[in-house]
Amino acid sequence: MTTKADFTSAQWDALRNAPHIAALAVAAAGASGLGTFKESFAAMEGVMGAQKSDNALLRELSTREEAVAGQQFLRGQVSLGMNPQGLIDKLQALATEQLGLAMSALQAKSPADAQAYAAWVAGIAKKVSEAATEGGFLGFGGERVSAAETAMIDKLTAAMKTA
Repeated sequence: MTTKADFTSAQWDALRNAPHIAALAVAAAGASGLGTFKESFAAMEGVMGAQKSDNALLRELSTREEAVAGQQFLRGQVSLGMNPQGLIDKLQALATEQLGLAMSALQAKSPADAQAYAAWVAGIAKKVSEAATEGGFLGFGGERVSAAETAMIDKLTAAMKTA
């Protein structure tokens, strides 16, 4: 099993930041728009949930300090004035880049940790996509997971497999 000491600072940053970026990319892709309370809560619940993991690397990545650093990185990457499609495109590109760096580093050092990390990130993306109903009116109708969220999850999953 790997720890923070096994990675360069750039690799660690990618490992830490990618789950946050992936969660926001899925939330932004949804028809309910960016940052609903339910989606934000699901993202943090997914990240912090790894504190109970059997995997030491995931536990280290999910400490409060690392979660705060991941959120700070994310805030520096997006601005409120961006048009919605521009934001989605930027988040997808950034998530793909960071996931590629993270998975390449993990696969070189520990295939078992790479598998656990990919499952963790995919689980976070799934939690976010299922957190709020997309479309509908006043919570009625709509769909649990939108086609745009599914497409974003597929892109993120592909990025983790091709690294």
